[in-house]
Amino acid sequence: MNMLRLKKKKKKDPTKHWTYKVGSKLGAQIDKLFSNKRFTTVFIIVLLIILFVFIVPIKNNIVTLSLLAILLIISFIIKRKK
Repeated sequence: MNMLRLKKKKKKDPTKHWTYKVGSKLGAQIDKLFSNKRFTTVFIIVLLIILFVFIVPIKNNIVTLSLLAILLIISFIIKRKK
């Protein structure tokens, strides 16, 4: 009888890849930054300013403002549950 013999694939160690090394270093630095509450609030405010100044005109876009309000309410609810 002819039976197919399948070779088992060797699982590569992800710690040897350069992408894993770079990602872990960047992740450690980002964790340090975002653990600071002031930095996170400033970062969010800057992103919102960029959003409203360059992307979305505030005058006529009620939908965007309502979605932003909903997201803020959801974030407060999530923070209180933790």
